[in-house]
Amino acid sequence: MIDFKPESKIANKLSHQLNMGGSVTAYDLFIMIISVVILLLSGCAPNMKLLNEVSNKIQKAEEYYKTVEGLEADKKYSDSFTTAKLELNRAQSYFTRKKAKKASQAAANSMTASQKILKRYYLDEIAPQADELIKDIGEKIGDDTDNPLNEYVPELNAMLDYGRKLETDHETALLDEFLKKQDKIKTIQRSKDTLTSKKLNADVSFKPGKYNLSAKGKGIIKKEVIKNIITDKNRYRKKYPQSTITMKIEIKGYTDRIGFNEKKPLFKKLIKSVKAQLPPKNKPKKRRQFLNQRLSELRAKSISDYIVLQLSDYHKNDSNFKIDPNPVGMGEILPSGVKPLKSSSDPKRRICKIYFYIALISN
Repeated sequence: MIDFKPESKIANKLSHQLNMGGSVTAYDLFIMIISVVILLLSGCAPNMKLLNEVSNKIQKAEEYYKTVEGLEADKKYSDSFTTAKLELNRAQSYFTRKKAKKASQAAANSMTASQKILKRYYLDEIAPQADELIKDIGEKIGDDTDNPLNEYVPELNAMLDYGRKLETDHETALLDEFLKKQDKIKTIQRSKDTLTSKKLNADVSFKPGKYNLSAKGKGIIKKEVIKNIITDKNRYRKKYPQSTITMKIEIKGYTDRIGFNEKKPLFKKLIKSVKAQLPPKNKPKKRRQFLNQRLSELRAKSISDYIVLQLSDYHKNDSNFKIDPNPVGMGEILPSGVKPLKSSSDPKRRICKIYFYIALISN
């Protein structure tokens, strides 16, 4: 006797015929097979889809849990941590027994508990760090508008705003957003701790009418810039032996407002490759500003090229040390902290500022 599970009218009919000793035609058998195939496809496909969805949900809950585990949440937020752990174990257990709905609910409970921990940690640790960094940066840079740390202040304010939204439950502590802000805080803190600045007097670092570094200028940079960069790099290399360390170097070049003798060789060098952009002689102020802008760019680039060359020679065997130079010409713009004088020739305006700091450590 053949036993058919009563999952369709066709199957019931065929089962009855066989049990009664009747015969099964080829047509009846064909219809039965087609019906079973349809049943299998319609019954299994949704289950596989559901299992995949639950599997992804459990995987996400695991990512949340591993993150809060790394925050030592078992000590700081023990109740929520215990819930996150137990519910994740339940989700995994239900899933192995193919209890998809129960596994899904347990994974959701674990994730909610982890999100609660991330929220508290952000408000207790990250937001206060952001607030403190804003104050520290303000004290460190003073009125120096060129200092690259200025660029971090809007990001830090955004972190504080995000914390306020978490506190009022207008935001959920999503994992990706949390990790992004956590990494950014570390980056800003490291940049602040390693940032060093050096102001060069152009009259000392460059000979009159020149934009190539003088021997004296090279000596100052080698002693007061290169040496410090190497020290910082070596210190962090000990902490991160296999990581890629990126050193950011920013140079801002300024000039005074003196005009140019266009019969001198300097004039021809300054307009080389940019002659078409040179303002006409009947616009002397714009012409002078253009030439001073060009001079400041070339001097900043001269400093940048020298620093990169020195560091490349020194660290040629360290392929994981990266240099990110950014030379910028400021032309006749008045440097921050310098009071304007009526005189066009003001040595306080003829300066170059150098900023260097570890901007990134990556695997």
